Amino acid sequence: MRYVSFLLLLFLLHNVSAQETDSLVIRQIDSLILVSRALTGQQDFAQAMEVNAVAERLALETFGPESSAYGSCAFNRGRVNHIQGNNPVAEKYYLQSKEIREKNLGREHPDYAQSLYNLAILYWNLGDYEKAGASFLESKEIREKVLGKEHPDYASSLNNLAANYYTMGNFEKAEPLYYEALAIKEKVLGKEHPDYAGNLNNIAVLYEAMSNYKKAEPLYIEALDIQEKLTGKEDSDYARSLGNLANLYWRMGNYKKAEPLYYEAKAIYEIIEGKEHRDYSIILNNLAVLYIKTGNFKKAELFCIEAISIGKKVLGKEHADYAKSLFNFASLYNDMGNYEKAEPLYLEAIAIQEKVLGAAHPDYAISLNDLARLYEIQNRISASEPLLKEVFTISQTRLVNATSFLSELELAKYASAFQHSGADLSAFLLARQAGSGVTGILPSLAYNNALFYKGFLLTAVSRLNSHVLASPETVEINLLLKGYRRRLAAEYSKPIAERKGITELEEKANLTEKELARTIAGYSEAMKQVNWQDVQTALPETAIALEFVHFLVNFPKETDSVHYAALLLGPGMTQPLFIPLFEEKELDFLLDGDKERKSDYVNELYAWADRGLVEKGGENKSLYELIWAKIQAQLPEGIKTIYYSPSGVLHRLNLGAIAVDDEIILSDQYNLVALNSTRQLVIPATVAVKSNDALLVGGVNFDIETTLPELEDQPLLASRSISSTWSEAGTRGSSWS
Repeated sequence: MRYVSFLLLLFLLHNVSAQETDSLVIRQIDSLILVSRALTGQQDFAQAMEVNAVAERLALETFGPESSAYGSCAFNRGRVNHIQGNNPVAEKYYLQSKEIREKNLGREHPDYAQSLYNLAILYWNLGDYEKAGASFLESKEIREKVLGKEHPDYASSLNNLAANYYTMGNFEKAEPLYYEALAIKEKVLGKEHPDYAGNLNNIAVLYEAMSNYKKAEPLYIEALDIQEKLTGKEDSDYARSLGNLANLYWRMGNYKKAEPLYYEAKAIYEIIEGKEHRDYSIILNNLAVLYIKTGNFKKAELFCIEAISIGKKVLGKEHADYAKSLFNFASLYNDMGNYEKAEPLYLEAIAIQEKVLGAAHPDYAISLNDLARLYEIQNRISASEPLLKEVFTISQTRLVNATSFLSELELAKYASAFQHSGADLSAFLLARQAGSGVTGILPSLAYNNALFYKGFLLTAVSRLNSHVLASPETVEINLLLKGYRRRLAAEYSKPIAERKGITELEEKANLTEKELARTIAGYSEAMKQVNWQDVQTALPETAIALEFVHFLVNFPKETDSVHYAALLLGPGMTQPLFIPLFEEKELDFLLDGDKERKSDYVNELYAWADRGLVEKGGENKSLYELIWAKIQAQLPEGIKTIYYSPSGVLHRLNLGAIAVDDEIILSDQYNLVALNSTRQLVIPATVAVKSNDALLVGGVNFDIETTLPELEDQPLLASRSISSTWSEAGTRGSSWS
């Protein structure tokens, strides 16, 4: 209260003097705002608000509610609320200050640009990246015109506009803006400045997201060196930079380089913050994951035990980090084959995650999937299948929503990661058939997985996106939907207790999607999810559907074997039939034949004389025997038409040309219809977009190799800190993506 009493006294003294000029009052208001900002920096928000209220009363009584002086007070009130996390109140006062400044100062004034800039930061924090981008862009253009291209504020606008593009997945637009900001900061501020180091870190984060680890590494190292010069090694920001670099090496698979960096960060946190701190616990978890990955189970166990002990004491047993520690411990025992110890840890982690994060959270799904894998190892089919079904539902729902806002690069990564989960289902099926022979409901899940992956993610989404861009009206509606879905995704990634505005956002997203469906012909059909029963209903009586799948055999042990199988679906079947076929290497000789003439290759591949013979263990097998014989044995009588969707190397083969004997090929026996996905039997490919354009492509890699790290192996501390300057005094903040 000392600040307020003193300032009120000044206020009264100044009001006693009738000769006081407007300029003195303005200086007094500015001084009050500076004191309020200082108190805000000390986290004394109540005093900061009281001081700002004094400034507001002075501005209102002297100049009125539409004055520039009051606009500055409104801006500061918005800023204090913003830092406190009172976002709706902050937005209200930011918008008020923006309106006042536009009216009094015009749109080409630094103060108006600052209102835009802080408003953009607020929208960015809220996950409304479309609004944030528009405000960042406008503030950048004003600063460029008014302040020039060599001003730190212009560089900050570039940096944060780039960060917004990065967050939206538009890496191509982010990269040049980051480098332009970096060049300005180097020239104006020098290389040994925290903003320059923050900019280096941002570019490194960008390259890491692009899986360009070689470019990210030197940038992280340079930022770390600058951080050391600025703060020394005994600093939490320096320790965090060490963690970022260690996480990069972890993703690169260079565990030897990651290990000492984690230890150095651990030592710093222990000195500065002590062992009973979240940062210290996170490093322990990261080391535990590293040792699990490298098979050093003894060290991993020690770190797991310590992390759980600290997490329980510091965070409590109902915290997401504590659940992650339990999950890591369960994963360790799972890898060690100690399933009796692993199961209760998984169950405890899942119970906490469901309560704290919710059943839609990816961490919850990951834990369910790992527990299901444990049950599969124990052949506890009745326990594993409900979990696998729930995991599929959660993952599918998240990806359907994400298709509205993910970039093509992001979507490709997540689609490939989703396909890996489908590969797990096939690996489980292969193991079951080799053991008990009981398949359960897994063929149904595997077929639905293939429909979603090949039919929706890889086909329908691309057509849908092209149709959305058909008119300015649909583009605008789609931008709104993207914003709502992104904000929802950001909220759902938080613990349940920290989520805000979910119901309102869901309602807005649903209404916007309905409007898009009314505007775009075929939108509803393109977004519709199809299951195996829908495909079965669409089949003629004399037809069957085949979904070919290929998968890495990673169960019950990791291997380098890629196996192919078919999921056969016919009328009247209670569920699809899983048919194991061959290993990919069995076709290597055929498909990679080194012939002088292409015709020689084709002739040998399909001609009956050689029957496409493949050597395997001293035996010769034909294409027919490898690919079709097992399918043929399961075909119902009277089948005339076969709709099939190839996978992997099968895209390179003409099934119809495969020789059955010296006179007949498959196309003589059946009407073979190739589809991208058997989903097209329910929703034709032409529904999503009505166009006469054709695209002919050769040499396509239909099965994208994911660069997205396996989620369950992720370090607990993510290396995704985006440094941003967001106040007129240059206060530096960071956002973890």
